[in-house]
Formats: sequence, structure tokens, C-alpha cells
Amino acid sequence: MNSKDLSSLWIGRDDSIEGEDSKRWHQIIRFGTPAEDSIAIIGMPCDVGVSLNQGRAGAALGPNHIRKILANLPLHRKISLFDLGNISVTDSLVYNQQQLIDQVYHTLKLKAFPIVLGGGHSLAYGSWRGLLKYLQSFDTQPQIGIINFDAHFDLRIANQANSGTPFFQIAQYCKNITVPFNYLCLGINQYGNTRSLFNKARRLNVQYILDKDMNQMDDNFKILKKFIDENDYIYTTFCMDSLPAWQAPGVSAPNCFGVDLNTFEPYLESIACSGKLQLFDVAEVNPKYDIDNITAKTAARIISTICEYKI
Repeated sequence: MNSKDLSSLWIGRDDSIEGEDSKRWHQIIRFGTPAEDSIAIIGMPCDVGVSLNQGRAGAALGPNHIRKILANLPLHRKISLFDLGNISVTDSLVYNQQQLIDQVYHTLKLKAFPIVLGGGHSLAYGSWRGLLKYLQSFDTQPQIGIINFDAHFDLRIANQANSGTPFFQIAQYCKNITVPFNYLCLGINQYGNTRSLFNKARRLNVQYILDKDMNQMDDNFKILKKFIDENDYIYTTFCMDSLPAWQAPGVSAPNCFGVDLNTFEPYLESIACSGKLQLFDVAEVNPKYDIDNITAKTAARIISTICEYKI
């Protein structure tokens, strides 16, 4: 999308009569090459992987849907914000993931902080590969910790990559280049993953916390802190189907149980405050099934929390 098309999405209230502290996202958004230390929004309008995974298509419309909600959010800290537009996509998931690898890499090279808007969760492979490519330009053995807020492990094996395979793809890539696969999954639904997936998670030394246990904050924060401490860089990805259907109805696979955002938010704040977060993305916002923009509003709150607390 060109800047003219993008600007039509970034509209909202103007309370400037009340002074500088009344600004909203749409009033500071810029387009083009991101500045150093800025936040750079990248859209990944691809749900090919969702369709291949037999999910509900429509997440390709997610990035622009989220932008419209982000536009009207009030600012509570001074940030530099750029919108880099949407990745050019085709029917080839491999091609689309490669485009995202390149965009994330170039954004990080400019010392900006990428926030990727999905799109299906197959974007995670492209996001992670882009981060790895950047880190390998100055660190021969980057220790990346992946923190995934998700009801599903997404460790499945398939004839074609899809939205259920990205973290297995990452695990295989790590194995091939002898890089550690460090993966922590928060909010796993016991009844949304087969026994073989749990077994595979254990074989791959995946750490996880079940959705029903996410409110055990003291124990869980010890796990989270240890994971962050053991890794030099953190990549965090948030799949909207980790939330209950009443809070995220517009997703590919609605969750009858889930973990509400009130429980998840302290974890997000802790990750953002760690000083190690390099990259963040949100996946599986599907406007075709959203109700009163609830899913997009929830995604926007998640993104704004990251921006508010990131150091």
C-alpha cells in the first residue's frame, strides 16, 4: 500500500484543543523509512496458511482492520511511529514468508522495533527468520527465546507449511544450522492439541503453561523470568485464539475457554520491560467474524501495552 492508501486508515478524533497530551496514534503516524528507535508497523495480509490448515479464511484483512482501531488510541508516552505498509503477497506461503523475512531484517537493520500485524500465524516463521538474519550479522550464536501466547503449539508436521506448522519449521531450521530452539508457550489448550503434539513439545524441550494454570502468577512469573534471563533476545508473538471467544470472536479458531486479557496483560508488561524484546507480532485477527470490532480492539490494546512498557 502507498502512503495515501495507508493514511486513509489512520483517522480518528482530534482533541488538540486540549493540548499536547491529547494526541492519538493517527496524529503522529509517519510513512516511509523508519527512524532509529521508532516503532515500525508491518502488515502481513496473508491467510493462505489458515486455509491450508482448514481454518476460517479472512485473516488477510486483519492488518488494516487493526490499523483502524490503533489510529484512535490515545498516546500515554512519547513514541516515534511509522507504518511501513503491507507485505506484497501471493498464493505462495513460502514466497510470502520470504517477503516478511526481508522486511523484518531491513527494519531491524535500521534500528527500529517491528510490530507485525497478521494475517495467519504462519507469519511467525517469517518474523523469526528475519530476526535471526539480523542478529547473525553481528552475533554468531544468537540465543533467541520465543514466547508465544497461544492455545496451540503450532508444531504440526504437514506436506505443506501452514498456520499450524510455523514453530516446527523454526525447530527444524534451528536443528539444521545448530542453533538452540528455545520456545515458551503461554495459554496452551489441552483439548486443542493432540497427545502426539504434547509428546513432540516435550522432545523439543518446549516449555508451556496450560490455559487453566495461567492465573498461578507467582509460579508462572518465575518460569517467565528464568526463560527471559536464559536468552539474549526475545521474540514475542500473540495468537488471538489464545483468548476466550467473548474477547476474540473474530479469529480462525474461536476458543471456548481461553485466557482473558486481564490475566495475560501482566505477562506482556513484564516481557516488554525486560529490555530484551526485539520483535512483536499479532496473528489471526479475522474481521469477517469480528463482532463490534472486539477482536481488533483487543489486539490494539495488546499492541499499545507493548509500546507503553517496552524499554
